[in-house]
Amino acid sequence: MAGPAASRGLIAARDCLREALHQWQAFDMSKIDTARALVEQSSSFLLGMPPSRDATVVLAEMRQDLTRLARLVDAGSAFYRGLGLRRNGGATAYLADGRVAEESTAATCGLQG
Repeated sequence: MAGPAASRGLIAARDCLREALHQWQAFDMSKIDTARALVEQSSSFLLGMPPSRDATVVLAEMRQDLTRLARLVDAGSAFYRGLGLRRNGGATAYLADGRVAEESTAATCGLQG
């Protein structure tokens, strides 16, 4: 059975993940960055936590929330790729921080159509 500290850590991790879902807005880079930071914070609560049968329900909820967030990220990425195709006639390449890569960088990486 998990101790009180482990239970608090698990609940804090779940709460951070749910707040990340709440913060997500595909058109607002500051909200995306906030959501990313919350997901990282959520995972930091889980590091070193001992396995527990009691944690199964909360971890299952977190898995659903993380799956939902991943789908939102994928949908946002697909939307912006589609916009790039309509506007430029080719695929738009993005840097890790969300900025559009320069055409020379994209061509070098083989990301232009």
